Amino acid sequence: TASGKPVKGVMDTWLHQTGFPVVDVSVKGKKVTLEQKRFQYSNTADKTLWPVPLTFVTANGSLESRLFEKKEEKFTLSAPPRWLKANSGQKGFYRVRYDKKSLKKLEEAVRKKELPEADRWGLHNDQFTLCLAGEISLQQYLEFTRAYEKEDSSLVLIDLISSLGWFALLAHDEPFLAKIKERQRELYEKAFTD
Repeated sequence: TASGKPVKGVMDTWLHQTGFPVVDVSVKGKKVTLEQKRFQYSNTADKTLWPVPLTFVTANGSLESRLFEKKEEKFTLSAPPRWLKANSGQKGFYRVRYDKKSLKKLEEAVRKKELPEADRWGLHNDQFTLCLAGEISLQQYLEFTRAYEKEDSSLVLIDLISSLGWFALLAHDEPFLAKIKERQRELYEKAFTD
């Protein structure tokens, strides 16, 4: 009551619904489109929605938050961002999937270490999980990990190493195991020589 916010409604949804959402973020110029669906490892139809306390930060450092309650929502920024990272600081309990162009911009932000450690970790962890769920291909995931070639955070490196280890374990008899092992070697070599 004191906050003046719909705390009970938001919490009831999160406490009584199974699972959590994945939020699709698409940025075209100043226009941002959000879509949500239940995150699943199987592609079954599910119309569950959550009131998502969504936060995002842009390259100019502006931090914004909004309560995203619908299946889809569009809004306009004051200027086109060089990049936009949702779930700033990884404080929200949801996954984020970006359109290809937005993800490429975030890869560059990772390379330049413009994103804080928690956001670099979260961005990678979302990509790994989306790959496990079949939402992105293994090739896309492996290409994405190249953005972390100069990574020096133990939190992020441990996540990268364990994720590649999972894929190597799952693909032990598959022809693409060589690509995973090659990526592991590159990552280990860089970590141990720097």
